[in-house]
Amino acid sequence: MPEQFKIVKVKNPITGEELNAYDVPLKESNEKWSEFELEDGTKIRMKVTISGAHRFVGKYDPQGNPMYDLVAMPQIVTVYVPEELKKEQE
Repeated sequence: MPEQFKIVKVKNPITGEELNAYDVPLKESNEKWSEFELEDGTKIRMKVTISGAHRFVGKYDPQGNPMYDLVAMPQIVTVYVPEELKKEQE
């Protein structure tokens, strides 16, 4: 791993074990919206953004891929509800 990535301590999200990880910032991001339509006509749009990732030092999955922990930002959710489902304003 290139030396420009600093090593940080990160808890493994599965085991809770504290591990060394490289702090890998994002180079590029292209977040797309996921869209869902419910049977009542409500439409929900949501996307998740991340600000970077932590690559665990010396940890690999069974296929040999390095293991990462994502540095997630809050999910963005918008909901569009049909007028007939809304409560009348008093």
